[in-house]
Amino acid sequence: MAKSITTPVLPVSFTDKVFRSRVIVLEDGRSFAVAKSSICAGDEALIQYLDQHPEFERLTPQPAGEA
Repeated sequence: MAKSITTPVLPVSFTDKVFRSRVIVLEDGRSFAVAKSSICAGDEALIQYLDQHPEFERLTPQPAGEA
Protein backbone atom coordinates (compact mmCIF):
# COMPACT_ATOMS: atom_id res chain seq x y z
CA MET A 1 0.00 0.00 0.00
CA ALA A 2 1.50 3.33 -1.05
CA LYS A 3 1.56 6.15 1.43
CA SER A 4 0.60 9.58 0.24
CA ILE A 5 3.26 12.13 0.94
CA THR A 6 2.07 15.62 1.76
CA THR A 7 4.38 18.56 1.52
CA PRO A 8 4.04 20.87 4.51
CA VAL A 9 2.73 24.33 3.69
CA LEU A 10 5.06 27.09 4.80
CA PRO A 11 3.38 29.99 6.59
CA VAL A 12 2.54 32.92 4.33
CA SER A 13 1.90 36.42 5.67
CA PHE A 14 -0.81 38.71 4.33
CA THR A 15 -1.77 42.32 4.99
CA ASP A 16 -5.44 43.21 5.30
CA LYS A 17 -5.80 46.40 3.27
CA VAL A 18 -9.23 47.29 4.69
CA PHE A 19 -9.61 46.16 8.32
CA ARG A 20 -7.25 46.11 11.33
CA SER A 21 -9.10 43.13 12.80
CA ARG A 22 -11.70 40.67 11.56
CA VAL A 23 -12.46 36.96 11.49
CA ILE A 24 -12.24 34.96 8.26
CA VAL A 25 -14.63 31.98 8.15
CA LEU A 26 -14.01 29.40 5.46
CA GLU A 27 -16.78 27.32 3.86
CA ASP A 28 -15.88 24.34 6.06
CA GLY A 29 -16.59 26.43 9.19
CA ARG A 30 -13.02 26.99 10.36
CA SER A 31 -12.22 30.54 11.42
CA PHE A 32 -9.02 32.57 11.39
CA ALA A 33 -8.33 35.96 12.98
CA VAL A 34 -6.78 39.04 11.42
CA ALA A 35 -4.97 41.18 14.01
CA LYS A 36 -3.16 44.49 13.47
CA SER A 37 -4.02 44.26 9.75
CA SER A 38 -2.10 41.02 9.30
CA ILE A 39 -2.64 37.28 9.19
CA CYS A 40 -0.13 34.46 8.91
CA ALA A 41 -1.58 31.45 7.08
CA GLY A 42 -0.20 27.93 7.10
CA ASP A 43 -3.38 26.28 5.83
CA GLU A 44 -3.69 25.61 2.07
CA ALA A 45 -7.40 26.51 1.91
CA LEU A 46 -6.85 29.75 3.81
CA ILE A 47 -3.88 30.73 1.63
CA GLN A 48 -5.94 30.09 -1.50
CA TYR A 49 -8.83 32.17 -0.10
CA LEU A 50 -6.57 35.08 0.84
CA ASP A 51 -4.73 35.01 -2.50
CA GLN A 52 -8.06 35.35 -4.33
CA HIS A 53 -9.52 38.04 -2.03
CA PRO A 54 -8.86 41.60 -3.28
CA GLU A 55 -8.67 43.04 0.25
CA PHE A 56 -5.59 40.96 1.15
CA GLU A 57 -2.04 41.40 -0.11
CA ARG A 58 0.54 38.62 0.16
CA LEU A 59 3.81 39.79 1.71
CA THR A 60 6.97 38.66 0.01
CA PRO A 61 9.52 37.26 2.46
CA GLN A 62 12.86 39.03 2.69
CA PRO A 63 15.97 36.96 2.04
CA ALA A 64 17.82 35.80 5.17
CA GLY A 65 20.14 38.43 6.58
CA GLU A 66 18.06 41.41 5.38
CA ALA A 67 15.81 43.36 7.69
